Amino acid sequence: IGEIDPAPGNPLPKGLDPENPLPESWVLDFEEAYQLRLHVEAYNDIIDSLIQSHNASLSTPAFVKVDLYNLFQNLNASGITLNGLEITNEYLLGGIFSLDGLYLTPRGQALIAKEFINAINQAPQWSATVPFLNITDYQGVVFP
Repeated sequence: IGEIDPAPGNPLPKGLDPENPLPESWVLDFEEAYQLRLHVEAYNDIIDSLIQSHNASLSTPAFVKVDLYNLFQNLNASGITLNGLEITNEYLLGGIFSLDGLYLTPRGQALIAKEFINAINQAPQWSATVPFLNITDYQGVVFP
């Protein structure tokens, strides 16, 4: 494990003490985060183009886009309210990310399902009426 082992004389692993910081190569800085965002947006533009191209070649459009990037940007900016429940991407209190801060809670999964249902219902080619779920029926973070 080498690099994450505590420094000599410091009982805490790297990153848990100002005297034993993570190496710079392990930290995503502002410029790297900006470049990552540009790449994500470029991929989304490619996906949009492919959907439009494929749909244009068909007599009835067959593809819709579920824009989770935009959803998470909205959660990041100010949050959203669904069924009277305020949802943000705030760690622990936002309700959609589990205690590890990475994986979605059942409520977070319900939010993603809601986005898929919404995209399906809004697609005019399907005339779908998939019923929406009540996001408050699903647990957010459960504290031990």
